[in-house]
Amino acid sequence: MGSQYVALGIIDYLDVRVFAPIEKKQSMQNRFKGFKSVNLVVLLILICIPDLYSQDITNIRFEQDGKKVNIYYDITGAESGQKFDIKVYCSEDGGQTWGNPLRSVTGAVGKNRIAGYNKKITWDVLTDREKLTGDVKFQVRALIGSGIFTDKRGRKDYKWVRIGTQIWMAENLNYYTSTGSWCYNDKSNNCKKYGRLYNWETARKVCPDGWHLPSDAEWTQLTKYLGGKSVAVNKLKETGTTHWENPNTLATNESGFTALPGGDRGSYGIFDHVGSCGNWWSSTKFDIGNAWGRSMSYDNGDVYKSFYSKVYGVSVRCVRDY
Repeated sequence: MGSQYVALGIIDYLDVRVFAPIEKKQSMQNRFKGFKSVNLVVLLILICIPDLYSQDITNIRFEQDGKKVNIYYDITGAESGQKFDIKVYCSEDGGQTWGNPLRSVTGAVGKNRIAGYNKKITWDVLTDREKLTGDVKFQVRALIGSGIFTDKRGRKDYKWVRIGTQIWMAENLNYYTSTGSWCYNDKSNNCKKYGRLYNWETARKVCPDGWHLPSDAEWTQLTKYLGGKSVAVNKLKETGTTHWENPNTLATNESGFTALPGGDRGSYGIFDHVGSCGNWWSSTKFDIGNAWGRSMSYDNGDVYKSFYSKVYGVSVRCVRDY
């Protein structure tokens, strides 16, 4: 596979000439009196990550079922834990225009879909439009939504999640370094729960190969995609009070980011704020002694843009290289 990070490729075609026009103005009987010869091309398009993930999409087929259309496909060879965001599009001008994703679809479509055989999508055609005629083509797009990758340095598995066009680690980094990193209160169990705390110089170079410490602009891109910093905070935080202190009532974690309150280590070696606050570095410096980061609190609020002394220890989330 190529070295470009996001590759868009047409995996398969299906050319069938037995598709009947579907119109609200016609009765069921009238619609089936004469099948018009219409090119129905089903395209399955996969957004894939070369050199890290590999999956096959095969055996694409369709059938017309009265006022509905059923599309079938297989997804095989996916990585363990990998999930897909499936969307369906329809063109009536031979693929020149596609418009928005179809809304009245059920089955193996939408977020958090897993690999398997005989996946079926059903489209209730006349709920979305007045008729379906012409040079009809369907397009099914499968975005990899989440999964697991292995940090080869320590053979540790990390969850990851796609948020917009970015791919983020869905847990804090926990890679041991001989200097510049700590477990909260120097207890290894806290590293297992919350990941390690890193000073800025260590954080800048600690992400696994193919990943990097996000810049201030990349953090801003994340929060803007999720609706702005006051909306994003609850979409990013883990739900409940297993790790966060009360109230944390508005947290939904609908992004899958699963932000945890790992606390921090101050410049004098004092640990504080575990359970109540999570802090993360960016790669962007503020001045000679400080760098930008982000913080989230148990009592909701915003995703706060803050700067910390570079000697502080805070959490690290890595983002995938483009």
